[in-house]
Amino acid sequence: MNVLGLCTYPIESAATRYRLVQFVEPLAQEGINLDVSPFLDREQFNLLYKNKSLFQKFFGIWKPLLRRFSESFKIRKYDLLLVQREAMFFGPAFFEGLFQQIGKTPLILDLDDATYISYVSPTYGRLGSFFKFFGKTDNLINHADAVIYGNRFIAEQTIKVSAIYFKKF
Repeated sequence: MNVLGLCTYPIESAATRYRLVQFVEPLAQEGINLDVSPFLDREQFNLLYKNKSLFQKFFGIWKPLLRRFSESFKIRKYDLLLVQREAMFFGPAFFEGLFQQIGKTPLILDLDDATYISYVSPTYGRLGSFFKFFGKTDNLINHADAVIYGNRFIAEQTIKVSAIYFKKF
C-alpha cells in the first residue's frame, strides 16, 4: 500500500516528526510505504518566522506551491491520502480536494492542534488570520473518510463539527 502524507512543515517541526516521520519505518515493515511531503522545506520554514521582508516571503512561497501542483500528477500511484492538519498553512483546502478528486483516494485527516480556535499570529497579525481561512479544518473534517485526533478535546470538537454538518443535509 502506498500512502502520501501531506504536511505543512519539514522534519524540523515537531508535528511532522511525531505525527508522520516516526511511522515511516514501522509502516514499511508492514508493507505500507508512507511518503512524507511537507509544503515548506527547511529553508522556507526557517524564513517563515524571521524578521525578513514580507516581499521575500511572498515570492518564496511559489516554489512549494509548484511542488504541490506537481504532486497532483503523481497522486494516482497512492492508495491513501494522509493529511497532517493541512496540506499548506494558508488558503482553503484546495490541494486536499484536488488530490481527492484526481486520485479518487480516501482521505485521513490527522489533527493535533485546536485549529477550531480562532488565532491571531504574533508575527503576521490579522493579515495572517485572513490568509489562514478559519473554518478550513471544518471543511477537511467533513470531507475526510476518517479523522485521527491528537487528544480527546480535539475529538470532541470534531464530533460537534461533524454533527452540525450532517444535520444540514
